[in-house]
Amino acid sequence: MTGLSGLLPALKPIPIKDRISVIFVEHGEIDMLDGAFVVVDVGGVRTHIPVGGVACIMLEPGTRVSHRAVALAARVGTLLVWVGEAGVRLYSAGQPGGARSDRLLYQARLALDEVLRLKVVRKMYALRFGEEPPARRSVEQLRGIEGARVRHTYQLLAQQFGIKWAGRSYDPEAWDASDLPNRCLSAATSCLYGVTEAAVLAAGYAPAVGFIHTGKPLSFVYDIADVYKFETVVPVAFKVAASNPSGNPERVVRLGCRDIFRQSRLLDRIIPDIEEILAAGEVPRPDPPTDVLARQYPTRRISAMLVIVLENAPPRLRGRMAVWLLEVRAGVYVGNYSKRVREHIWSQVKDGLEEGNAVMVWRSKAEAGFEFTTLGKNRRMPVDFDGVQLVSFMPEAMPTVAEKLAAERGGNMR
Repeated sequence: MTGLSGLLPALKPIPIKDRISVIFVEHGEIDMLDGAFVVVDVGGVRTHIPVGGVACIMLEPGTRVSHRAVALAARVGTLLVWVGEAGVRLYSAGQPGGARSDRLLYQARLALDEVLRLKVVRKMYALRFGEEPPARRSVEQLRGIEGARVRHTYQLLAQQFGIKWAGRSYDPEAWDASDLPNRCLSAATSCLYGVTEAAVLAAGYAPAVGFIHTGKPLSFVYDIADVYKFETVVPVAFKVAASNPSGNPERVVRLGCRDIFRQSRLLDRIIPDIEEILAAGEVPRPDPPTDVLARQYPTRRISAMLVIVLENAPPRLRGRMAVWLLEVRAGVYVGNYSKRVREHIWSQVKDGLEEGNAVMVWRSKAEAGFEFTTLGKNRRMPVDFDGVQLVSFMPEAMPTVAEKLAAERGGNMR
């Protein structure tokens, strides 16, 4: 326990790389209960969302959210986005942290100087298409070349998946009037924009200060998302449209997007790619302020399965564990995190356990394939047994001599 109050340490964001990409919530009330982020449906069923382990949460129509829940999401650095039907129209976004002054000034300097801006745009073009752009072209000319290539790529993918394609067109005010391929594409790109905005904010940059796209609240988000669009979400959308699923095709698209984000390790790539893109401007990056917050992403991530079991723990600690981990049974929490995050979570257990006890198990390269550690009083205690970690069962407390005599006297009286 820290101090006399027993309060847990302040919540801080974990690296964006250690999170799952995106979750959509529809028709439910979002609130905070015992420190945990929960969704309650019309039947009163409560579902915990490990908000600190998600990059972006999309709130669809029919969702209500409390002030406490929004504040919790902000503290753990999770982007909340209020969207329209199928996640296409953006109404508002709760920005966790937002732009950092040193990063914002650096980004703005690159965007405002036409020579520097062109260097950045050329780098975006090279990353997107895998080749250097034509020489001696302006930003406007490169934008036109890019648009033509994008239209051609849409046509090629439509032919590949056997889809009738009339071009990218949809009306957000008349969603059902759009054809299936365009609806699937809109649902897919909304997922990509959500996780990209979360990464842009986590890196300390401004979503509105773009290089190819300009004049929109998410111009830089669109710039960065376009680098990955055709290798990730567009094929997913066309594949779903070609299968013509019954029911809710947008949901099928979202599931496919989450799969491709994981397979392509997208959350591992976005922030380093942003740094590489902006470095193409060949301008020294300003030194960060002395009191700047630590980066939300490490240089390297190796994650492992993690299980924490709590017994007799105070409610505030159980709620805190639900910020990052999924409670699959009472007091049993599961996740998949790096060593750095695992140690951070375990430090929270140490500070808030009080009279309870806990065990943490994680996958490792040890001979047994896992390691574990414990806290608090429990008959089961870890022991090193000739280099192998085993569990010893402590004996029950032995009665004192006085207790034995009292027991014998009581028996004789009967």
